[in-house]
This record gives sequence, C-alpha cells and structure tokens, in this order.
Amino acid sequence: MAGNTIGKSATKLLSVLLLFFAVETIVSAQEKVKIDFGPKAGPNVSVLRGIRPFEGMRKPVFGLCAGGFFNVRAIKSRFQFEMDLLFTMRGNKADYLNLNSEQDETKSINVSYLEVPILFKYLIGNGKSMRASLFAGPAYAGILRATYNNGNIKNRITNDIKRDDLGIIAGAGLTWFYLDRWYFLDVRYFHGFINTSDLITKNMDVFNPNLPREITEQDPFKKDIANYYNSTLSVTFGVSLSRQVNLIR
Repeated sequence: MAGNTIGKSATKLLSVLLLFFAVETIVSAQEKVKIDFGPKAGPNVSVLRGIRPFEGMRKPVFGLCAGGFFNVRAIKSRFQFEMDLLFTMRGNKADYLNLNSEQDETKSINVSYLEVPILFKYLIGNGKSMRASLFAGPAYAGILRATYNNGNIKNRITNDIKRDDLGIIAGAGLTWFYLDRWYFLDVRYFHGFINTSDLITKNMDVFNPNLPREITEQDPFKKDIANYYNSTLSVTFGVSLSRQVNLIR
C-alpha cells in the first residue's frame, strides 16, 4: 500500500516537472518574453491548525525551504507566471507535564515535503530596476519524511500522515536588478486543505487538550480538534541564473 502511494506521488511530481520543461521550451522561442530561473532558499515557521481558526495550535516549529524557481513574463506585461520546486520543513510541537517524572517535556512532529507551487504574480510600480509584487496560486506537496520526537527518542511516522497535501499560497515580494543580477525576495503563506492526521492515532494525542477520550468521542465539536492542517509562513531569497539583462519596462 505504501509503495503504491509513493508511486502515485512520484507520478504527480514527474507530471509537474514535465509541464515545467514544456513551458520553458515554448516561451524560450519567443523574443519578447523574459525568463528567470535559479536557486532560492530561506527560513520558515509552521504550525498544525484545527478546523476553526487558531484551534489545535501549540508552539510553532522553525525550519527552512530550499530549491529552485522558474519565472516567465512578457517584457511589457505586469503579470508573471512562476513555478517553484522546493524542499520544505513543517511541523508542530507542544510542552506537557510528564506525570511519571513530574517534569516538563516537549514532543514534536517534523514533516519534510517536496513542494511545487504554481504562482501568478502582479508587478506593482513603474521602477525600471526595482518593483514590488503580489502573488497567489495553488501548491502541491508530497511527503518525504515525518518523525515523532519525544525527547531524545525519534519515531518515523511517514506512513501515518497523508502523503499528499494541497493548499494555496499568497504573499508579496520584491524584485531588483543589481550588478548584472536579478534578485528576488518574497514572503509567502501556505494554507493547507488536506487533513494530515487522517491516518494518525496516538501520535497526535499530545497536541489535543487534556480531555478524556470518551468525551472527545461523544462531542463532535471537541473531536474536531484532532484534525490538523498545515500552515506555513516562509521568507525566500532567490537569484536569477538566466541571461542578465534589465528588461523591466
């Protein structure tokens, strides 16, 4: 079962990559199209939220995202199309009182994804070498690894979490041209729509309020706190490796 799921995730990622290179081939044949591609990386912070706003949140987990981007736009247009391929870290953690040792301890869940956002950007302002932008678009993430950490003990729970995550990304950025290079800085928020905890049993209990299980099973409202969705805020910095010409108009 796990092998079939991994195969499906790999097929989806391969399809996206094929689309990526198809778009690159098409737009490269156009003389009035600006193409940028290169590496990007930065820090992020994430939590697992419940169905209702701020429900189920505990302490955030800090991580990083790194990968590459591909950006296309017509020279005289304010609209851009961007596709990224990113390794991104997400998770959640909580402090609790160990009744046996009577000491405070921390448990956490750390999940690594391969994320593919498809973003539509709009450039703001008339600067020739610097502009701000707003962007939004869907994003697919395929799980790579997940661990449940209790102190120094780490348990791999990759098969206990939904392998595919879908969400939407929105944010703002800044693009500037300096010393024959294009640079990109953006702040983005990922809002996941897939309940990652569908397959999780005991591993998520640490993030639930201290309610007897029979109460949560009888009360649907309280039971909803067992649902967890990814929320991630990222800051990424990128530099273009394509032909460096100032083409902002």
